[in-house]
Amino acid sequence: MVLLFLIQSVPCLYRARRFVIEWVPVTAGQVLTPIQISQLQFDPASGYTGEVVFNYFATDNNNQASNVAAYSLNVTGIPPVSEDVVAPQMENTSGPVAIPLLSSSDADGSIATYVINSIPPATQGVLLLNGLPVTVGQVLSPAEIAQLQFDPAIGFSGNALFNYAAFDNGGNLSNTATYVIPVIPPIVLPVKLITFTGKLTGGKTVLFWETSQELNSDYFDVERSTDGVNYQKKGTVKAAEILPFPGSMGLQIFNLKTASIITGLRWLIKMAALNIQTL
Repeated sequence: MVLLFLIQSVPCLYRARRFVIEWVPVTAGQVLTPIQISQLQFDPASGYTGEVVFNYFATDNNNQASNVAAYSLNVTGIPPVSEDVVAPQMENTSGPVAIPLLSSSDADGSIATYVINSIPPATQGVLLLNGLPVTVGQVLSPAEIAQLQFDPAIGFSGNALFNYAAFDNGGNLSNTATYVIPVIPPIVLPVKLITFTGKLTGGKTVLFWETSQELNSDYFDVERSTDGVNYQKKGTVKAAEILPFPGSMGLQIFNLKTASIITGLRWLIKMAALNIQTL
């Protein structure tokens, strides 16, 4: 029967943070009982991945020694984690737009590369790297993901999707994450504002603004603030005209006089649209 085990070699320090029995380090040449070997613990060094080996042999009750055997441990590390990402909205006529970074992290190392597992169909748009289309299976460096752009297809409206994953510095692969790019039609503003100015005259603030186009405009609210954050309504000015289509009138000029004894005021105008119902 086996009485003792002798640890002939121990793992290198850069591979093992701890090789212990009940938190006491094991050393080369140490003799252990069968009970003690059941208490062996190994704690790999932070960031290390690969094979860890130590050697041992056994002695029986006749004091006969066994051959030297190698004990191997395969340290794989913790796989990275990739997060789903939702980009800001972009208009389908915007052309190529830079998108936020892919989001992956690694608890015991660093992200080495990213892999694109799927891309949006051409009817939604094109995912670009330095102006060139990205392909399925393409591997990107951390520097390259900062150069990704999306060029939405004109006329497409909805969510463009692609999937990605990441490899860490130990070769471990993350989960697959989804990247969502919301694409919307062009936003048509109901009013084209040309200028907005003001001056102090006779103790009152006189505000002037000009529009070159109004679409279904009703009136303007004028608001005032002392801090640029909180605004209070100070007056209302009727819009020039309510039109069912843009571009059918010339320059329109508006003004409003209001009491003003405070310096450093900030002014804001808001246009209210007419509520039109089709019968």
